[in-house]
Amino acid sequence: MSRVLYLHRKIFANTVFIFHLSWAALILCGSIFAIAMGWYRPIHFALMAITISAQLLFRGCPLTILENMLRRSDDERFKDFKGRFIAYYLNKWFGFNLSAKIVTVGAWLLFVFAAVLFVVFLLGK
Repeated sequence: MSRVLYLHRKIFANTVFIFHLSWAALILCGSIFAIAMGWYRPIHFALMAITISAQLLFRGCPLTILENMLRRSDDERFKDFKGRFIAYYLNKWFGFNLSAKIVTVGAWLLFVFAAVLFVVFLLGK
């Protein structure tokens, strides 16, 4: 029974990871789309507002919290892990070592950029 529960948690953790990676890519690539396609600016701004609001509400990304909780529950390698999604995977895949503070500042800068694009879009109508 414990092996089955472990597999379900691992599958759920991987599903959360894929959704989280897709969300992060949409946020990051959305800046380029927002510049190129004006109709996308309000959508990108809304995505950024949801992301920042969730960060403030949960004192961190709820998807990172959920993924870490699922991975820590059965995997010994994650027992003491308290990392951030972007920082962890950038380090794991590309060797970049970013602090949580840099990731947070980058997210805020991206939000400000999206807000400016959104305001410019509204004023341009």
